[in-house]
Amino acid sequence: DVIEDAGEKQRIEGEAKGIRGMVYFEITKLWGLPYEAGQTNDQPGVPLILSATVAAEDVTFPSRATVEAVYSQAIDDLDKAETLLDGFGGNDGYISTYSASAILSRIYLQQGRYEEAAQKADRVIQSGEYTLVEDPLEAFNNKSFVSEDVFTIRQTETSNHGESNGGLSTHYASLAGQGRGDVEINSVFLDNFGPNDRRGGLMTETIPEVTQIDNVTEMYYIGIGTTNSGFINCAKYGDSRRNFPVIRLAEMYLTRAEGNFEAGTSHGAAPLEDINTIRVRASTNPLPSVDRDAIRLERYIVLCWEGFRLHDLKRWKDSIGEYAYDAGNLILPIPEREIEANDKLVQNPYYTGG
Repeated sequence: DVIEDAGEKQRIEGEAKGIRGMVYFEITKLWGLPYEAGQTNDQPGVPLILSATVAAEDVTFPSRATVEAVYSQAIDDLDKAETLLDGFGGNDGYISTYSASAILSRIYLQQGRYEEAAQKADRVIQSGEYTLVEDPLEAFNNKSFVSEDVFTIRQTETSNHGESNGGLSTHYASLAGQGRGDVEINSVFLDNFGPNDRRGGLMTETIPEVTQIDNVTEMYYIGIGTTNSGFINCAKYGDSRRNFPVIRLAEMYLTRAEGNFEAGTSHGAAPLEDINTIRVRASTNPLPSVDRDAIRLERYIVLCWEGFRLHDLKRWKDSIGEYAYDAGNLILPIPEREIEANDKLVQNPYYTGG
């Protein structure tokens, strides 16, 4: 009520609900067993807290809502955000109506609601607000927004000192003054990419100790960091002071392709066209045809290291190494401090020997 301007009030409400919906979806994937299409999904998710905690008397101690309930709340929030933010365009880096559509497409994919996933991705693509950057490498480590950014966490030299992106660059980068190079890429992984594919190029020449991310010209490079030098590193996260892309337009093409293929629909474009749009941008050969395996491989190599793989394998019901997709140790334990603060919280069975 402190906001007087009606348009500003609408925008802020839309952004708040969009962020809440996105976060509930993400944390439920981490702490709850996977959503099962066609099932009741009464497995525990996370507590739903939907009113503000301003004073001590506002504190509540809810139990864990079901995965179904949390997904329903996230969809409701994002549906409202999509409507409230309609007319604000790309919204200058904040959650937008199209960001809400993109997150809904992620949820619908996870639920196996393929046509709806394709429709939401198509809305983003058809908006005209975004275009693919010329080179896949240009989608990362930017100081300002680029045309492929659907939703990006902004970083500067002074704001938060790069904390939002600091973890990723710490683990992935191996450059002068940036990162420990914790994530070592096996050379066999690069065999997934065809010749001249800009998504899988390896910078093999020796680079000087003063190298920063701007000197890296391929998606992969040999690290020079003091902790793990000499190993292959991914260039997607090379500087904690650069913007972190949360949703890229490339993902929407992949989602529309998979959604249309699985549903047998043709919202926006045929799956082959969408897959080849992504491949041609990467300077690799277009495919003559696509099947399920081709679409899933393309998703893997385009979005690798961006946080999708585990959840994609779960929704496809593929094994993760030696573990089944719904293994209890593929979700996180509820922190003990949270259980001590709220005795209604029930620990995930794997961590209690169940």
